[in-house]
Amino acid sequence: MPAVRRPRRAAGLDPSALGPPLDALYRGFDHVESATDPVHIVRRFTRNDDREVVAFCAAGLAFGRVASVLQSIEALLAVMGPSPAAYVRTFDVERERPRMKALVHRWIRGDDHTALMLVLQRMLREHGTIEGFFLAGDDGTAPDLSTAMDSFSDRALATDLRPAYGRVPTRPGVAYFFPRPSAGSACKRLNLFFRWMVRKDAIDLGVWTRVSPARLIIPLDTHIIRLGRCLTLTTRTSPGWKMAVDVTAALRRIDPADPVRFDFSLCHIGMNGACGYGTGKGDVGCPLKGQCHPGKRKTGGTHPQPSSSRGLGALARRRVSPRVRVVTSSGFPPVAGPDARVLILGTLPGAMSLAKGQYYAQPRNAFWRVMADVAGAGPELSYEERLRRLVRQRLALWDVCASATRPGSLDSSIHSASVRRNDFARFLAEHPDIQLICFNGAKAAALFAPVVPTLGERGSRMRRVTLPSTSPAHASMPIEHKVEIWRKAVVIAYAPMSR
Repeated sequence: MPAVRRPRRAAGLDPSALGPPLDALYRGFDHVESATDPVHIVRRFTRNDDREVVAFCAAGLAFGRVASVLQSIEALLAVMGPSPAAYVRTFDVERERPRMKALVHRWIRGDDHTALMLVLQRMLREHGTIEGFFLAGDDGTAPDLSTAMDSFSDRALATDLRPAYGRVPTRPGVAYFFPRPSAGSACKRLNLFFRWMVRKDAIDLGVWTRVSPARLIIPLDTHIIRLGRCLTLTTRTSPGWKMAVDVTAALRRIDPADPVRFDFSLCHIGMNGACGYGTGKGDVGCPLKGQCHPGKRKTGGTHPQPSSSRGLGALARRRVSPRVRVVTSSGFPPVAGPDARVLILGTLPGAMSLAKGQYYAQPRNAFWRVMADVAGAGPELSYEERLRRLVRQRLALWDVCASATRPGSLDSSIHSASVRRNDFARFLAEHPDIQLICFNGAKAAALFAPVVPTLGERGSRMRRVTLPSTSPAHASMPIEHKVEIWRKAVVIAYAPMSR
């Protein structure tokens, strides 16, 4: 049994000062459309047994770039079918091996997925649920889950894995799903699974009922490391279990009953590039400005750098090829009538739009073809007439970024640290009838997320929906499907208003 370690007290932490802005940040992100996240895939399932199985698989694969993570989860679910729990209970290695072989996520191979199904199958057969298997090794009086997590992983890996591997490797790939705190691991993905299962709000699912949220440990990733140090939640420099315990202990001083509730919002501040820790921009654009201590990166130091991944291995600063010309682009003023009900937000005008001075001037971008159906503002009309029709339909058009540096026109190339966001507080005050914000793609939604806490109660209650990107870089979805999704979303705003 690992010794219970006393966390370091976070130097300089003032719970009375940090609590209110963290609460505001939490409320701003406590919305199912606040950010793109694997947990929303889990939410598609309505049965708790399915949610439990899908959540474990999704959390276990949550390392690497977000797009890659989501793609790998969807590929696994395509194999498992509409009832993942039933699939696990009836899993047959020989029958499923060919389909499992095709599943690859980073270093997790088909045989590792097969082994994971065997472990989960044993849990369900012996205890009925993953929660039951976990509780068999848990002392509910322990202050946190560390000892229970060791037992959970040890017992899981005692499963007979020979049907999956034949000769089982010394360190099989499936072991990556079952880390142990006693080995020093931060156990990020396992703690992420526990957060989804134990907590209950608009993001987390609350499937488990016999584990207290007060005992959870924060899923420590590169973003929480940066925010934790920036907010002086920890003084440690080495990521691992001890740092995760420290950060959680500091947050427990703010909310003893539910310290990990701040994880989702803090993580997505980092993912959206709003945290300036260790960079030259400092706290400009940070929703926790005044409470953080961004400082400057020391040469040769170990401060983590921005990344869109939740993994601990992606801490290096990304470099831009010297062959790519990087310029700072500025956006256009909004197009909106005083009675606008729907605000459509993109990221930043691309090169052709900037050259023509028009929103969505790239002919291969499907935006105006979508607007032809939604608002009668098709590409065959003059640009001025298209804008007039949007205004008549009470649609407003703008971008999240007032300016940003970006090589080329791809959203994925926007340098998050360079983003200066538009003044949405003023815009919404001037357009009180807006009921819905539609994001043209996930990147726009992610860039907007840090704005939400600055908008007060209206911002937290504002309906927001992320729609399929009309960019030619996202052409895998047929245009007919995009049109249907956009039309249904916009119709929401024409319901009777409730102000």
